[in-house]
Amino acid sequence: MAASEVTGFVASALVLLTFAMSNMRALRFTAILSNVAFITYAAIHLLMPVLLLHLLLLPINVMHLARLNLRERQKRRTTVVASEKAARMAMQAIQLSVTARSKPRRSATHSRPSIARITEGPRTRPSVPRG
Repeated sequence: MAASEVTGFVASALVLLTFAMSNMRALRFTAILSNVAFITYAAIHLLMPVLLLHLLLLPINVMHLARLNLRERQKRRTTVVASEKAARMAMQAIQLSVTARSKPRRSATHSRPSIARITEGPRTRPSVPRG
């Protein structure tokens, strides 16, 4: 078996492998390897349709893999920013709690209205008879 035939079988096996994958990053990487193998195979045997197809598919797969990597980086960055914000908010809550505990409390008589005042109802001006 010639080396060029081995290249064709390797390229075909890589295509078959991509159909069995569920991880998109691994799938795109394997598809890129498959494109390179098919480009090599088609160039050796002068198979123009195969060569053109994989020359078109290669940048598409590279672009999709780059987008996946970019999204993953953005997701990690967003997660880090969100966790930093949560930590900052927790520290502020702790500081407010400590500050609130260190302030002197008002006595119970000043903090609540008296029962007599609640039962009296609203205070109004005495009515003056008009004459």
